[in-house]
Amino acid sequence: MKQRILAVMLLIAVLASCLAGCGSAQTGETDVQSEPGGEQQGGSPPRTSAQFKRMEADAVSSKYAYQAEYIDLPVKVDYIQAYSISGSSLWFMGNVPAGKETYVDEATGESYEYDNYENQLFRMDLTTQECVQIPLPEKTEVPEGWQGDAYTQEMCAGSDDTVWLYEQMNTYRFNLPGGLDTTVENQYDYYESGPSSSALIQLSADGEVLNRIDVAQENENGDSFYLNYFIVDSNGYVYAGNWEKILVWDKDGNQIASLDNDDGQLVQYSADKVGLLTYGETRGVKVFDPVKKDWGETIELPTFAYDIQPGDDVYDFFYNYNGKIYGYISETGTAEKVVDWMECDVDSNNMQAYKILPDGRVFAFTQKWTQDGTQTQFILLSRVDAATLPEKTTLTLACMYMDYNLRSQIVDFNRRNSQYRIVVKDYSEYNTEDDYTAGLTKLTTEIASGAMPDILVTDQLPVSRYAAKGLLQDLWPFIDADTEISRDDLVTEVLDALSIDGRLYEIPASFSLSTVAGLEKVVGEYDTWTLADLRDAMTKLQPGATIFGEGVTKDNILENCVSASFDELIDWETGTCSFDGETFRELLEFANEFPAEFDYENSDMYDTYESDYSRMRSGKQLLTNQGFYGFDDLYVTFVAMENAPCFVGYPTTGTPRRSTFQTDTALAITAACIDNDAAWAFVRTTLQEEYQNEIWTLPINKSVFDAKLAEAMKQEFYTDENGNQVEQSKGGIGWGNDEMIEIYAVTPEQRDAFMELLHSTTSVNSYDESIMEIVREETGGYFAGQKTLDETVKIIQNRVSLYVAEQSNCPLKRPRRGLRPPSLDFPRSLVCAEIIFGFAKRGTDAYLPDRRDSRNTLRSFRSCLAWKLVCARYAVQPF
Repeated sequence: MKQRILAVMLLIAVLASCLAGCGSAQTGETDVQSEPGGEQQGGSPPRTSAQFKRMEADAVSSKYAYQAEYIDLPVKVDYIQAYSISGSSLWFMGNVPAGKETYVDEATGESYEYDNYENQLFRMDLTTQECVQIPLPEKTEVPEGWQGDAYTQEMCAGSDDTVWLYEQMNTYRFNLPGGLDTTVENQYDYYESGPSSSALIQLSADGEVLNRIDVAQENENGDSFYLNYFIVDSNGYVYAGNWEKILVWDKDGNQIASLDNDDGQLVQYSADKVGLLTYGETRGVKVFDPVKKDWGETIELPTFAYDIQPGDDVYDFFYNYNGKIYGYISETGTAEKVVDWMECDVDSNNMQAYKILPDGRVFAFTQKWTQDGTQTQFILLSRVDAATLPEKTTLTLACMYMDYNLRSQIVDFNRRNSQYRIVVKDYSEYNTEDDYTAGLTKLTTEIASGAMPDILVTDQLPVSRYAAKGLLQDLWPFIDADTEISRDDLVTEVLDALSIDGRLYEIPASFSLSTVAGLEKVVGEYDTWTLADLRDAMTKLQPGATIFGEGVTKDNILENCVSASFDELIDWETGTCSFDGETFRELLEFANEFPAEFDYENSDMYDTYESDYSRMRSGKQLLTNQGFYGFDDLYVTFVAMENAPCFVGYPTTGTPRRSTFQTDTALAITAACIDNDAAWAFVRTTLQEEYQNEIWTLPINKSVFDAKLAEAMKQEFYTDENGNQVEQSKGGIGWGNDEMIEIYAVTPEQRDAFMELLHSTTSVNSYDESIMEIVREETGGYFAGQKTLDETVKIIQNRVSLYVAEQSNCPLKRPRRGLRPPSLDFPRSLVCAEIIFGFAKRGTDAYLPDRRDSRNTLRSFRSCLAWKLVCARYAVQPF
């Protein structure tokens, strides 16, 4: 479910001639007059503007305008693992290169050289930017006879220009029997944990040890006790704990409290108030009372206030959400947007932390992980007068939630381009705790009133209706006039499916394929794929077999079938529909084959979960809903289905529709666009290789698509202990109790089958909640046996006809092209985390010395991308 944000502020007056939002110091950036290929748009179509008014974005939608200064780290730091700020002093600890080391594989005799790193502590003055290294205290000594190390993993700066460090020591040893041959037996079978310790250590500004608090390693039950976090308030009190306990010490290091943690998160509400962020019926901070030495008052918080920082003389506290910093005023219960990172040309995707300084400046640092290492940068935002920022041609991009990759692309475009600037209006900001569709309602209402942005992210929007009303421009002329991008450079099967009467009104950055698959040996012999054929195929399975997996109901199937057939059932151009035709009748009959509901509470499917693939192989299930989001999906699907899947689609007496496209981050240029060339200069960047290479699903750029497919077909090898070349696995995927499927190179046969499916796909999945609500209401009687099929389709045809006719004269509610209905993905999503854990398991192998070379590092990187992909697919925040 998409997250919702409380936003009550009204947008301020438009400053059309000024640079919108925050400015960026163009430090080290290339000055680009216009994007290549975007300055010669002689063939671009003229604007249609008579009946439209342009939707203007605010020059500064946040309370203040800021200018960003980018600070290079004064020392080479590979990774910042902890930081803290007090006043204008920034303390940070990072991994610094400390020479090379060599590992020798005892089994093969091969040696590998790798970089060695050590932790170092630094203090930087954010005013003068002077940075000095502070000596770390001597590590706690590992007891004799044990192996291990002590390391510092957290820090917190005090208000008295000191800093507290958290040191953890862990030890172990191997009780190896005499004469053990480690080339045959595993020494980890003789592993023994040793003594451990935890300590909070206070240092002065120059590194002198001022205080040390040793933390007990066992709780009252004798179980191990480790700290996960700690905070120091302005009075010198130290708070530390984990999910179980919170411990409090006074400024002299005396423990004054040991409190139960009711599954909360330790946060600092203000300079002198620390408490637990709780998630009960009332979300709030349960503040520690130093007098009672117990929890005191509970301060209520807005819905999305998670990342809390102390406020100032205006706001009680700040919190970071959806790429923005909000200030909260408890007295009025209002949140004001103080900083919008995109307006400041700062990419918040890679932001690790931020801090609002006492003088109003904002500090942040970003860390971007690449195959070449970690890129770290400090950023300081200073308040400026928006009128002093350089003027550019400003285009407004409207969206509902900002895509991860698109956010980075907009920031990069704005920083590099001296002529144009994209200003974002993210309507998800208008969602409330009570109405998470408020933003979408506001956006569609404004468009209906004629207020159009320059560029639209069309996800969740009625593209066909807007196109019919003349609100959108045909993008084919832009592509045809481009000097560097042509139709042949793109996956035209997707664009042809999106086109309406030969006109392309939106262009996606990426796509996926959705189909229904069965085993070739079961469903591959049929020349047609009717309901009668499906019933015949079911006789080949064992008694009690199901068509789809457990948990699939009549309503699930109905939504999927209708969404895959919207363009056949509805003609929005003429304002007619055919829900009384043979296609919809067949869909209803098919849906009636399934149970009306599924009893999840009393089901044991969670404990005995078996994947669709496993059930199909054992004859318990006929079909599965299959999505192809990347080429790893291609390999896994074929292997899981005995290398013989058959893509049949849903049963029909008409022309079989085996698959549909799902689109991601599609962009449209509106008829009210103030500058077509400027809009295309940005849109085209999402089609270029640099952007497309970062796409997690199937790229729309054909050369990148082909390159990723070729990479998926490339098999890597390693040399085993006998000198033989062995295929190297690229990772693995598992479902529930199924065996892990190791991923190897895609075969030519798998490629050809996939490409044949792609070439045959001619439609895009659509979804309209209003129509589905009508269908669900009226099919209930039919599914219950209370109405005949003829009676049901007649009522639905009448109701939907009225709706379609009404919407044909109103550009508000229409099918949301490219969206997946919320139904049959459910059983697969139950094990989504297990799929990712399969990747993560392979990723953690990178840290084991007996694996093969740097390929494992790449595997870890792929695991991170896989996790982000699932988070994006299911609209959750990555951990």
